[in-house]
Amino acid sequence: LHFVIANMLSKNYGKSQKVLEHLQFFYPRDIDIDFLLAEVYRSMGRLKRAEKKYREILALQPDYLSASVGLAITLRQFGKLKKSDQVLKDILAYSSPALME
Repeated sequence: LHFVIANMLSKNYGKSQKVLEHLQFFYPRDIDIDFLLAEVYRSMGRLKRAEKKYREILALQPDYLSASVGLAITLRQFGKLKKSDQVLKDILAYSSPALME
């Protein structure tokens, strides 16, 4: 995964995507690979694929905070501001219920 992250940092998203999709074949239940792939899709402007991947992650692990934030950012990039705001409110409610009172 260090290779993937290095390529992401240098904005070489195509290589990262190929490696992650290959890894996904061998490790289909690795949620961290899914998350990195969602991040790559979002960075490449493939917002529908990114949104789908973030939602898949959250269906498996609702408390995956980074996936929630990624989903909120993706929705905002889509112009779905109300949905993005709701995801952010859900994050706040989950992480600190006292803040929502």
